[in-house]
Amino acid sequence: MELLPFWRGRGDRPPVFCLPHAGGGASAYRNLAKDLKPEVDLQPVQLPGREHLAGKKLVDDVPTLVELIAKNLEPLLDKPFALMGHSMGALLAAELTAWLERNHKPGPELLIVSSYFGDFRHNRVAHLEETDDELVDEIVKLGGTAPEILQHPEMREIVLDVMRNDMRLVRNYRPTYDRLAVPILAVGGDSDPEVPLDGLAAWRLRTSARCELHVLRGGHFAALEHPRFVAEKVSSALTAPEDILLDILRTRLEDQDITLEDDFYAAGGDSVIALGVIADAKERGVKLGLRDLLTAATIGELVPLLAKAEPEEEQPEFDGLTEADRALLPQNIADAYPASSLQVGLIYLCELAGDPSLYNDLIGMRVKAPFDAAKFRSAVGALMKRHPALRSSFDLATFSTATHLIWQDAEPPVEVQIGDEKSADELVKAWRDKHLATGIDWDSAPAFRCHVVALPDSFRLTFAIHHAIIDGWSFARLLVELLTFYDAELTHEKAELPPVPADGYRKFVALERQAIESQEAAGFWKAEADVPPLLLPDRPIDAAPDPTQTRRLPLIKLDRLRTAAEEIGVPLKSLFLAVHGFALAQATGRHHDVVTGLVVNGRPELPGSDHLVGLFLNTVPLRLRTTAGTWADRAHQAWTAEQNLLAHRRFPVSEIEQALGRPAFDVSFNFTHFHSYRDLDGIKLEADSWWAYDKASFALGVDVMIDSPDLGTGIVIAYDPEFIDGKLVDAYLLALESALRSVVSPC
Repeated sequence: MELLPFWRGRGDRPPVFCLPHAGGGASAYRNLAKDLKPEVDLQPVQLPGREHLAGKKLVDDVPTLVELIAKNLEPLLDKPFALMGHSMGALLAAELTAWLERNHKPGPELLIVSSYFGDFRHNRVAHLEETDDELVDEIVKLGGTAPEILQHPEMREIVLDVMRNDMRLVRNYRPTYDRLAVPILAVGGDSDPEVPLDGLAAWRLRTSARCELHVLRGGHFAALEHPRFVAEKVSSALTAPEDILLDILRTRLEDQDITLEDDFYAAGGDSVIALGVIADAKERGVKLGLRDLLTAATIGELVPLLAKAEPEEEQPEFDGLTEADRALLPQNIADAYPASSLQVGLIYLCELAGDPSLYNDLIGMRVKAPFDAAKFRSAVGALMKRHPALRSSFDLATFSTATHLIWQDAEPPVEVQIGDEKSADELVKAWRDKHLATGIDWDSAPAFRCHVVALPDSFRLTFAIHHAIIDGWSFARLLVELLTFYDAELTHEKAELPPVPADGYRKFVALERQAIESQEAAGFWKAEADVPPLLLPDRPIDAAPDPTQTRRLPLIKLDRLRTAAEEIGVPLKSLFLAVHGFALAQATGRHHDVVTGLVVNGRPELPGSDHLVGLFLNTVPLRLRTTAGTWADRAHQAWTAEQNLLAHRRFPVSEIEQALGRPAFDVSFNFTHFHSYRDLDGIKLEADSWWAYDKASFALGVDVMIDSPDLGTGIVIAYDPEFIDGKLVDAYLLALESALRSVVSPC
């Protein structure tokens, strides 16, 4: 093939035809092609007038050049392939894709565009008017051409001839298409002097399929400096959906031996990991339903259900607010949208109770690293920039609906005290007590606080935040990322954190609005919860319990409980839920229609959603029709009951209670596995001596915690003695312990 100087015949991997930058030739990609093997068969395309085709006439007309390339490559396009273009090559690769579509030829599985404007503003470049020396300086600044080549007079003349030809090509170019029908991967460098992020992001408007945007560390040639990243993205696009799913599961579950015959739960999956799997699959072009993943007996059963992911519609800023509301927004607002039902409910309960410690969550630790105030504030600032929720406040009066305001910026709320090992505990306790007595103003940003006691070689950190801002999983994520940012400040390295969807919380609010409008969801919850209350038949709907009493049960046989869940074929959470329901039945004497509140996760299934920070939870009534049968029967019933409510999990509990005219449940159940703290193993600093404080408003709450940094693994039971008799809690705890022993006894 004349245009493929390195072609050695078709190999096992689908080819990726790569088009060069202005002034470049195929040899510029020889090393990249070697770096990508064996994962990717990169085939650089040679253009006329350069290198081994130097005897051919240069072409400065895009349609002519694209047709020449297409006619040469057409015999090789009968099987899956991808197109890649860097800088000017991105323009050519996109036009080649359009030519193939217009002429009804096979198109690429993926179009990779690197360091080029999606709106083609480069066709207005002024470099044509530059002198030879100025143009050489520009080429050197961008990189990609060895300086010694430009120092050789004859080579310099050849390079400049090719470069001026290509600049004419770019300047005279006008797109022949509006949108392509193929997925686009747009890649750029964070230090590229030519192509800023907004120019790269314009590629989203150039396809009706999905478009991924990635900014890598580096300059104009960043994509070529990260071959492993390119290899992963191309391999995903050219890999069968079932292989993509297996790769995702093996990565998420940290088990390379998973096969299509394995069960997701038995392999260690849970609902949080499931959300990550769904999002990863969507990012790699595969659509998988959450309910399908959670209910399939084996991974292999999912293969026929896999589909091509459709592009996500971005949720616009200020979505859900009327024009009148927008006109009332104060200056310095970056975004605003209706507050979620749970956020409004939590704020209402706090105001009703008059207790500043209610839903005022604190986590503290010792950080085994020197404290640098400027670097720590910089880390907090980076965290606030990354997560809009940290720049939040709420306004319940000004607008037509309770509104969640996101401010452009806010001062990092860091308070520092100097102490020593003897005084550290007292300083932490004094600040904590003062904070819990005064609380956090939810109507002013930011709704969180940081307190530091600086010691000679370490420091004590307390992070306090209002629960209306974030949930427990988000809190864990937040602390991991704060320590990651601070570690990067100390080591002078860049914090390596995955991107988060900018419209993530807006999407959640929109999904909640859709749920509220669903008659199907309203009907489901009326049928599910409309049974006599389990414990408190006369409790008013606006009561605000204060769970001041706690009991703790360590789980020393967790491995045996995992084994039992695997043998039954349900997730560990379902087994605990079944044990919880059984213990409630034993304590109350009611063995049918046992209703418990279940904390569910409503995060949108978006790439990076497991790294979103916000309040995505809802607590809904789950009904166990009976507690009779074997443990396998009970666990499968609990698992089935949870799967049945998944489709309606975002329907607010306040709407359910309004329809019932009473509280939907008397006891709540929550199961949390704190996976995210494992990420601390990847940084240099260490944290220990963790502690936590939180105060909810349930009459009786049961929390199963796995790998909590402060409490380890165990069950925490909190209750308000004004509502729940301590004898009933004793009976529940006794039945719970007996049930857990019964479950593991055969193991």
